[in-house]
Amino acid sequence: MGVKQDLQNAAALLRDGGWCQFDMSDGYGRHCVHGALLVVAGRDNGRFYAARDFLRDRVTGGGLMSWNDSPGRTAEEVIAALEAAAEAADA
Repeated sequence: MGVKQDLQNAAALLRDGGWCQFDMSDGYGRHCVHGALLVVAGRDNGRFYAARDFLRDRVTGGGLMSWNDSPGRTAEEVIAALEAAAEAADA
């Protein structure tokens, strides 16, 4: 599986299971963007880092977790960022 598919799967996980802030997951099936990428990559650290770095380079100059946890951030913004990054990965 490639970066594009992992980004798409992370977006689907957040869309279907929910999104959260300030924790990787909240016990209700919701994940932050970092947690969603970990889930879809499974135990493959290379896949996780590839997807994380590709997304991070497109949404923030800093950390992806702080971007996820920014006040006012919405699930829709996070999902849209994942989807846009997936499209860019295809280019």
